[in-house]
Amino acid sequence: MVGGNPVKMGERGIAAGPLRVSTYIKSHGRAMLDTNPHFNAVNDAFPHIGNRLKLYWGHQEFFSYLHHLLNDTRGGTRKGFPAEILLALQNLSDEHDEAYPRLLAKTIFGRDR
Repeated sequence: MVGGNPVKMGERGIAAGPLRVSTYIKSHGRAMLDTNPHFNAVNDAFPHIGNRLKLYWGHQEFFSYLHHLLNDTRGGTRKGFPAEILLALQNLSDEHDEAYPRLLAKTIFGRDR
């Protein structure tokens, strides 16, 4: 039971129903990224970025790395990402924020809440 609701186990033992995907990601950490379609899209197109995303997943450095990726820090010489990769990075950012809200609070407020 999760939150008083019965949990039905789906394929591979992943809970279906009221258990949120981010709860599963948080509890299984970086290993879960291997089956995340957003991560796989980025990792397939840019393996070096996928390696860093996996390294920083669940850590404060994830935010600064994404900021570095999504903002031009090369004086206008950065080519940019294809739209589907940009969307995948945004989805990963949202999933990370949901799975690790205390890290997000640290980023926003510079301290633990």
